[in-house]
Amino acid sequence: MVRRGGFLRSVSLAFLAPLGACAGPTVEVVDASPSAPAEATSGATPSATAGRSSAKLEAAAPLDRDDDILLAVRRGGSFDASSFLATGIASPVPPSVLADLAAPATPLAKRGLSLTEPPEAPDPALADDPRCPQGMQLVEGESCWDVRHECTDPMPNDPAGRCRSYKKGADECVPPKKDLKFCMDRYEWPGVPGAKPRVIVTYYEAERLCKSIGKRMCEEQEFYLACEGPEHWPFAWGHERYPSTCNIDRPWASVDWGKWSTDPYEEAERLDQALPIGTSKCWSPYGIHDIAGNVDEWTHARQGRDLLGSLNGGYWGPVANACRYVTTVHGPEFAFYQIGFRCCADAKE
Repeated sequence: MVRRGGFLRSVSLAFLAPLGACAGPTVEVVDASPSAPAEATSGATPSATAGRSSAKLEAAAPLDRDDDILLAVRRGGSFDASSFLATGIASPVPPSVLADLAAPATPLAKRGLSLTEPPEAPDPALADDPRCPQGMQLVEGESCWDVRHECTDPMPNDPAGRCRSYKKGADECVPPKKDLKFCMDRYEWPGVPGAKPRVIVTYYEAERLCKSIGKRMCEEQEFYLACEGPEHWPFAWGHERYPSTCNIDRPWASVDWGKWSTDPYEEAERLDQALPIGTSKCWSPYGIHDIAGNVDEWTHARQGRDLLGSLNGGYWGPVANACRYVTTVHGPEFAFYQIGFRCCADAKE
């Protein structure tokens, strides 16, 4: 089902963009197909998804042990990939359906993407602000509920709706507006340069890990400001895609659901294309590294969402990777091979 909105919006497809119905930041999409995670746009409350109970998901207690292992795996029994992609919960599925879902898919062909270098490195003066804990960046500015952008060079017939470039100076802040000031981790968890980002993590575990070091989950609106900067760019780095320096637009491999149901970590390692922390030249105006691309990131969903968490920024695969790129239909018990997080904290006065 495709619902056309009144103005430009960013749309997400989580991790299987080639199989989705995303048409860039101009279409609102709700995709509940069995071959990809259902998605919703940044500006609308998602439609109900089969098998999902937001009340039960939000009321569920955090898991005490191995809570980054999918419930679908730990509960045992037959593994329903389509149900898992929508809810993270297992249910019986005929072997023929599982075989269809495991069939290899054809990656998107490489298209003519810009190889221009991104903006200069972040100002060192922004690093280690005394108002923030070490390793965090101060983010201060006007938050917009949404932003309108004008794509000037869309990729023809691209299922992910990617745009090569947007019109500069046409970024329009949509109210309500709010002044924000907070601290955000410079790097994805665990924040150690050279290490790989943590993946296969639920919202609950991300929240617990942030609290364990005196931080908190980032708010969805905080993520948008930290990514797009005070001028509200469509991409964290400006108005053009930079696949040569940002970890985006990589071909993806099909999930082996049989292996995933028995050893998700081993399968995740095979699928992984995330770069080690701190090795890319991809940063936002506030000096936040890999806030778009590399791995999807959990945030606390903004007011009006059905579920507790949202996934922001996109990952290394062929998806939009715009600052407003968001997945809003996975419950807090959901985890997958490309899902990670970073933490935020309140800024000192």
